[in-house]
Amino acid sequence: MTVTVRWYYRPSEVPESVYQLLVQDRNHEHGSKDHILEDNLVKERELFISDATDVYPVSALRGKCVVRPFTDMAEDLKQYITKEDSFFYLLGYNPETRRLANTKGEIRVGASHQAILPECQEKVPDKSDSSKETCREKLTWSPVLEDYDLTIYLCAARSMAQYAGMCNGGTREDG
Repeated sequence: MTVTVRWYYRPSEVPESVYQLLVQDRNHEHGSKDHILEDNLVKERELFISDATDVYPVSALRGKCVVRPFTDMAEDLKQYITKEDSFFYLLGYNPETRRLANTKGEIRVGASHQAILPECQEKVPDKSDSSKETCREKLTWSPVLEDYDLTIYLCAARSMAQYAGMCNGGTREDG
């Protein structure tokens, strides 16, 4: 009998440079405000979810723990983490790219998350006047074409298609 288990990473198992970027981002996001994730008891229970899975025999298991997304129990996090073998995750870790990322899409609001747009500039008129250039193509379709002219055009187009088909080793009927 086997069981499929999902990999979770502790902050100490993530490269230090990656974790420091997360800490800086959290500090920048929340400033000097008291944030729940800064509590040492909470920090000890944070994991990073991964897409990696492994299959083990049941005899290799040592115990069971509960891991829930942070968003499911953010209000009563302090109560949740006092339970034995209970953990939470907020971000995912990809060991191949060595990056932390959100597990769900989110919309971030605030000045630090907004794009900086350049000043609006007036549309500058094109310096090359197209009316001065000579027409290099012959107009082949006009809504006021006579039926006869349209028929001649379609016949010529079919002839070209048949010729192209024959050049590629086909027959006249292949078109």
